[in-house]
Amino acid sequence: MIAIEVHSLEEFKAIIREVIQEQLTLIESHEKEERILTRQDIQKLFNIGETTIWKRMKDKSLPFFKIGRKVFFRENEVRAALKNSN
Repeated sequence: MIAIEVHSLEEFKAIIREVIQEQLTLIESHEKEERILTRQDIQKLFNIGETTIWKRMKDKSLPFFKIGRKVFFRENEVRAALKNSN
């Protein structure tokens, strides 16, 4: 555990902003390496209907993950799944 000495509310806010910015930078660099898609992204990129996406999620032929209640897909996994299904 790290102890941080803060002398004012503004200093505390600045530290929090800095930590959040560092985390966002890490997430952005990771997303560039591994693009994360939503259902809408898949529909547009691969010309697949919403029903098809739901069916493939249900039969586990389209890998996905959730963050809270939101569903996401890794582009490389979607491409592989679609390639294997054809």
